[in-house]
Amino acid sequence: MTEKIIGVVAKHFQVDRIEIGTRAKLRDRQQIVEAKQAAAYFLWRYTDLRANEIASLLAYRSKQALYEARMASKEVQSVNRSYREEIAEMEKQFLRN
Repeated sequence: MTEKIIGVVAKHFQVDRIEIGTRAKLRDRQQIVEAKQAAAYFLWRYTDLRANEIASLLAYRSKQALYEARMASKEVQSVNRSYREEIAEMEKQFLRN
């Protein structure tokens, strides 16, 4: 499931799968940051991975940084209808395959 999630998220945000697993810097494209946030949300929700495993997989420095990424994704979903629809579409894709 982990590979499916990362693959769907990477394709949706048009980033390399490898970019999702590297440290994003402030100058990095917004797409990479958003992809990492979405991946964090999905991995937390749909896998049995522990927080430290997800943080390591997505190259977050700490579990706190992972938590903040997940919460950012959830917050955007709560106020942005189009983002919420994008999240739902990605969910369908990796749950279907």
